[in-house]
Amino acid sequence: FGQKVDYGFLSQDSLLKLSAQEEENLKEGAVLRAVRSGERIEVGEEITSSGGQGIIYASVDSRYVIKLYRKEARTKHTAEKLKKLIEFRNTNPAICWPCDVLETYNGVFVGFIMPKVDGKNLYSLTTNPARVMHKYPRFDRVQQVNMVLEILNLFKFLHDINVIVGD
Repeated sequence: FGQKVDYGFLSQDSLLKLSAQEEENLKEGAVLRAVRSGERIEVGEEITSSGGQGIIYASVDSRYVIKLYRKEARTKHTAEKLKKLIEFRNTNPAICWPCDVLETYNGVFVGFIMPKVDGKNLYSLTTNPARVMHKYPRFDRVQQVNMVLEILNLFKFLHDINVIVGD
């Protein structure tokens, strides 16, 4: 009560804008620059567009994928967060961690590179036990509980390094 609140932090979340031409070219075939390595990165074919923040694309290097943010999710705050994330050297192979930040050649943040992983939607393995047993007949209750315990240990690892999982 009676104290003024500084809302200056909200400017950190302002949108990062590309020219109409850059926005149009931000798709398969686009050539971007990796910030940390300085490498030239070419965007491969679209893998999935179902994410709310962005679209996942293949990379020329099959060990990695590229996430390009949609224009409404491309903010200063997201760019700074990703730059902080790549400073941390993740040693846990079970965690898919961003490797490098991607920018246009004009220096505008557009996404990041991360290791490619294959697997199933987590929901399909942790839902109703009868449904899981029907879909995965050799996946017994003990395996299901062990998997959930492994996931909880990964959350603990992340929390121990001050990363909150919100998705």
